[in-house]
Amino acid sequence: MWWRLHSGLYRWIFNHSSRAVGQYMDWIRPILIGPESRNFWGENMDIHRLKYRMHNQYVINNCPKDKLLVWKLEDGWEPVAKFLGKPVPKGPLPHKNRLGGVIQDLENSPDYQAMFRKQTISIVLRLAIIAATGYGWW
Repeated sequence: MWWRLHSGLYRWIFNHSSRAVGQYMDWIRPILIGPESRNFWGENMDIHRLKYRMHNQYVINNCPKDKLLVWKLEDGWEPVAKFLGKPVPKGPLPHKNRLGGVIQDLENSPDYQAMFRKQTISIVLRLAIIAATGYGWW
């Protein structure tokens, strides 16, 4: 489940990029997070799964046992309520965190919108500098 959400969100974020931004990301991404396929489905899916499992194991090994709940969705409300010392809620678990909800929340996030504007301005300025330099050189 985490993989569908993560990869869908990742593709949605980078789908907003032009070809120039895509090429820039192809150059910078390996520097920041290591080598991977641009389409995110390529040869390094196993690396992402491994990193996810390593992170989970690190949390399990280092978190105080009384402050950690290892929980699966199919376990339902009961273990969560018991862990928190609260009554078990009535009704099913919420599904707001599905991919569509996450993307909608992200689209409406002022932080994401500000970051996207800054990124767009930065790209436009870089392209203007490159164009002006090229024009002056030509």
